[in-house]
Amino acid sequence: MIYEQKGLQDKALNEFVQTINSRPDFPDVYRAIGLSYEELGQTDMAEYSFNVAIQLKPDDSKAYYNLGVLYLDAQRLTDAREMFSKSIELDAGNY
Repeated sequence: MIYEQKGLQDKALNEFVQTINSRPDFPDVYRAIGLSYEELGQTDMAEYSFNVAIQLKPDDSKAYYNLGVLYLDAQRLTDAREMFSKSIELDAGNY
C-alpha cells in the first residue's frame, strides 16, 4: 500500500481496518495490520494480528515469519525459533 511506503503507518492502518470491516476473513490484511502495528511499536496488537492471520490461513508462511521477527525483537527466542521453523516448513523453497 502507498501509505506504508511513505511511512504513514496510521493512515495505512486505518485503510486496513476498513478493509477488515468489509472482508473479515482476509488473512493478508491481518498480516499487513500486524506489520503496521509493529512499525508503530504496538507489539501486542501486532502479535494479535499475526495470530489472526495464522488462524485464518494456517499455511501462511509469511505470517509465521512476521510473528517470528516480532518475537525475536522481543527476545522471545524460543517462540521466534518455533515461528521461523514453521515458516520454513511451509515454504522451504524461499529459504
